[in-house]
Amino acid sequence: MFKLANLHKSIARRLILATVLTSSIITTIFTSLSFYMDYNVEMDAIENIFKQVEDSYIEVLATSIWDMDPSQIDKQLNGVMSFGDIIAVELLDVQDDIQVKIEKENKKLFDYSFNRIFDMEVEGLPVGRLKVSVTKYFIFMRLIDKAVVFFVSQGLKTFIVSFFIFLIFQKLISGHIIDIVQQLKRKNLLEFSTQNNLIKLNRSETDDELSFLVTKLNDCLAIASENLASQDRVIEEQNKSAMQSAKMAEIGEMAGGIAHEINNPLAIIIGNADQGIRFFDAKIFNKDGTTSRLLKIRTMSSRILVIIQGLLYFARSETNEPKKLVDFKNTIEKDISLAGEKIRTRGINIQTDLPEGVSVECWEIQISQVFLNILNNAIDAVSSLEELKERWIKVESHLVDSELLEVRISNGGPKIAKEVAAKLFNPFFTTKPIGEGTGLGLSISKGIVESHEGNLIVENHGKHTSLLIRLPIAS
Repeated sequence: MFKLANLHKSIARRLILATVLTSSIITTIFTSLSFYMDYNVEMDAIENIFKQVEDSYIEVLATSIWDMDPSQIDKQLNGVMSFGDIIAVELLDVQDDIQVKIEKENKKLFDYSFNRIFDMEVEGLPVGRLKVSVTKYFIFMRLIDKAVVFFVSQGLKTFIVSFFIFLIFQKLISGHIIDIVQQLKRKNLLEFSTQNNLIKLNRSETDDELSFLVTKLNDCLAIASENLASQDRVIEEQNKSAMQSAKMAEIGEMAGGIAHEINNPLAIIIGNADQGIRFFDAKIFNKDGTTSRLLKIRTMSSRILVIIQGLLYFARSETNEPKKLVDFKNTIEKDISLAGEKIRTRGINIQTDLPEGVSVECWEIQISQVFLNILNNAIDAVSSLEELKERWIKVESHLVDSELLEVRISNGGPKIAKEVAAKLFNPFFTTKPIGEGTGLGLSISKGIVESHEGNLIVENHGKHTSLLIRLPIAS
C-alpha cells in the first residue's frame, strides 16, 4: 500500500543520492588528478635526493676509498641512509664486489624499490661505485593518507551540503507534495465538485509550478467528480430500468397462468350472475339460493382482487422508498401463489419448509423479484422432465447463529455443468433457447441480494444444483 513516508523517503533519497553521486564523481576525478600530480611531485623529490647524494657524498666517498678511511666511509654511507625514502646503500669496488652494505630491516619495502648507481673516480681513475636503493612504499603511503583525508573531508562536506539541500527541498517542495497527498487521501472524489473541498497549499499565495499544479489538479478532479456523479446517475437509472424490465418479463412469463387463474373465478361470477338474472326475470325468489350465489360472486371477486393486487404490487417500483420489516414466509408464499397456476398445469410438486415469525429488513418487491425469478427458472428446469416424480421444487430455509437466514431452492432437474455454473451470474448469459430468456435475471438477482448485505451462490456439489441465498435477519 502507498504510504506518505514512502513519498517522503523517495524524494529525499533520490535528491541525496544524486548529490552524493555527483559529489563522489567530482571528488574521484579531482582525487585522481591530485594523486597523479602528487606522485609526480614525489618522484621529482626522489630525483632531488639522488641529486643531493651525487653532489654531497660521491666525491667525499671516492676520496675516503682512495685514502682507505673506513670510519669516513661509514659516516658518509650513514649520511646517505638518513634520507627518508632510501632503504639501502651498497659500496662496490671496480670489480662489483660488495665491500660495505647498509639496508633497512623491513624486506617489504624492497618490493617497491628501484636503484641508482653512481660511479666514483679520483683523478680520472675509477675507485668504485655506489648503489642507492629507494622505495616507493613511503610515497604510496603518503598519497593514500592524503587521499583518505581528502575523501573524508569531501564526504563530510557532501553530507552537510546534501542535508541542507534536503531541508530546503523539504521546506519548499516535498513538504507541500506530502500535504497534497494527505488531502487527497482524506477526500472522496465526489467532494471535489464543491469549492469548499478543493486541495489547498499550506502557504502564502505564490505564482509558481506547485500553485499551477494544484490549480490544474483541482480542475481535473472537479471534472472527474462531475463525470463520475453523472455516470453513477446513468448507471443507477439503467439498473432500475433493467430491474423493472426483468420484473415485466417475469409477469409476461406468468401471464398465461394468471389469465387462467382469473378466468376460472370470472366464469363462476358470470354464471351465478346470469342464474340470478333468470330467477329475477321468472319472478322466482329463493333467499338461501340468492345468498349462496352472492357469496360465491364475492368470494371469486376477492380471489381476482388478490391476484390483481399482487401483480400491481410486484410491478410497481420501490425507488427511493426505505427498507421495511417484512415477514419472510409470507413474501415467499405470495411468490409461489403468483406462479401457482404454472406449477399446477405442469404437474410440479412444490415443497416448502419455512420458519415462522422471521422478519427481514428489505425492499420486499426486490426480494420477491429474486425468489420469483429463481422459482421460474426452477419451473423451466423440471417442466420438460419425462418422469413426473422428478418434477419437484423444494424451498427450505433455516437460521444461522440467529443473525443470518439461509434459503436453499433446489429442483429435480439435472445437475448443471461446472463451466455453466461458473457463468450463471454473468449478465446476458442464459441456457435457454434464443428468444426465451434475457440472461439478466440471475445477474440482477445477485445484485439485489448483495445490496441487502447478503449473497447468492450456486451449490453444485450434490446430485442436483441448488441456489443458496443468505440474508441478514432483523434483530
